[in-house]
Amino acid sequence: MKVNISKIERVVKGFSLVEKVIFFILAFFLIWSAFMFFYSVMDAFRKDSPMRGGELHEGVVGYPSFINPILSTTNSGRDLSYLIYSGLMRIDEKGELQPDLAESHTVSPDGTEYTFILRNGVAFHDGTPLTSADVVFTVEAAKNPSLKSPAAANWQGVTVSAPDSRTVVFTLKTPYMPFIENTALGILPKHIWDTADLAQFTFSPYNFSPIGSGPYKVAEISKNAAGSPYLYELSAWSDYAPGEKNISTLYFHIYPDEAGRMAALRKGEVESAGDLSPADAQLLKNAGFDIRTTDLFRVFGVFFNQNQATLFTDKIVRQALDKAVDRNRIIDTVLLSYGNEEDSPLPSSDSRENDDLASTTEQANSARALLSANGWKANSDGIMEKKDTKGTRTLSFTLTTSDNPELMATASLLKEQWGAIGADVVILSLGAEELADTAIRPRKYDALLFGEVTGRGEDLYPFWYSGERRDPGLNIAQYTNGKADTLLQDARTATSSAETADKLSAFVDIIREDVPTVFLYSPDFIYTVPKKLRGLELPTLEMSHERLSGILSSYIKTRRVWK
Repeated sequence: MKVNISKIERVVKGFSLVEKVIFFILAFFLIWSAFMFFYSVMDAFRKDSPMRGGELHEGVVGYPSFINPILSTTNSGRDLSYLIYSGLMRIDEKGELQPDLAESHTVSPDGTEYTFILRNGVAFHDGTPLTSADVVFTVEAAKNPSLKSPAAANWQGVTVSAPDSRTVVFTLKTPYMPFIENTALGILPKHIWDTADLAQFTFSPYNFSPIGSGPYKVAEISKNAAGSPYLYELSAWSDYAPGEKNISTLYFHIYPDEAGRMAALRKGEVESAGDLSPADAQLLKNAGFDIRTTDLFRVFGVFFNQNQATLFTDKIVRQALDKAVDRNRIIDTVLLSYGNEEDSPLPSSDSRENDDLASTTEQANSARALLSANGWKANSDGIMEKKDTKGTRTLSFTLTTSDNPELMATASLLKEQWGAIGADVVILSLGAEELADTAIRPRKYDALLFGEVTGRGEDLYPFWYSGERRDPGLNIAQYTNGKADTLLQDARTATSSAETADKLSAFVDIIREDVPTVFLYSPDFIYTVPKKLRGLELPTLEMSHERLSGILSSYIKTRRVWK
């Protein structure tokens, strides 16, 4: 239909002033509505796409002892090392291993040889090419007993060689499926470190002003009057092997304690913070902060030392103590529901059908009945005791734990719940170093409330194999069982994940039957992030720094693009 403009003009000219105003208003809204309709239709075919830019301010607690992948022992040191250095592989936001420096890798049919091919053209932040010689140097340094690297245990019995500048070969004495996890170790630049002797290695300025090949490089370091760094500015490295990351700048604000970090969060000095306590997380949530959680490869429990406290050689006692525990109450009261109930050494494994009774009182009555049926009777003080040919045994022991607030609160609840069945429990809390030096290493405790980091590879051998009962082994329950040992060895040397899972399942059944430990819970990892951070995914974490895999895949800036 042809529109006669001149006719419209004549009609409009015949309008009164009021009619003209109304006409033009209606015409404006008609045109605007048509435009908005067209825009909305077109916009339906577009989407937000991540783009590079933006900055994130993260708050961490504790000054880094080393920003060095083979020496880091503090959370802040591991955080910065994770971002500044690259390994052959890297854990992604889904908890899966992905190539980092490596272009590809193969495993021999017998599971004892791993061959990695480096990406072509990889380099360190100073522009120096990264070669297989750097990988060999890093692994040999980690294995050096003089450096006392926390990573040393991962490389014992492993031979590393470099047939050419892009090829690295690891040879194991026996198959070990979780080995691939170890190749996420950050690679040091040999040209910087190979001239350093032992003293220079640990005191090198490169431990605090590092040069790596990771997704971020150090842009600026701010220090206080004492010379301690309190702020690291990291910029995305454009030549990062897998590709430059979206967030342009990461600021790591370092605080001496949790109180300082919480104050900074409230004032808006920092926007994100991980490894929050349940109490702090609840305060932040009530104040409108965005709280994210994910699972941890970590299980807490009470480990019975049958070598020191012969009371625990009686399986009935161990069963009664296990039956009397109200795990849900501990999780609700101590963790404020930031955790999962556990009944095995594998976190978040398939649990048994929960046969616990409806109330704490009924659980206590059931546990007490089990003791009574097996000769235990309450004395005049209400403490259960049992008389036999060897004399009188009393249900009395010391529960040793860390002075960590959550563990102290857990210990108090356990004392209360076990007291209800006639157990006399004394709580001994120690600082972290004292706990390790005077209790755990010499195995001087009756019962130990502690946590174990089982790891992504679910290798339980270090924690439960009978040969690991003495320090530096991690078998803190002093557990011995020949059948369990065989299953642990078989699980470790299996060449398929299905075989490993079968062996571990059989092992867990034995542990549940023997009750060498009262397993309690697996805590959540708690993280607060700003609402501007988009696309964040968090994997199940082995260590706190792995949360940053989510940051590496996140973005702040977006643009509209056609679908």
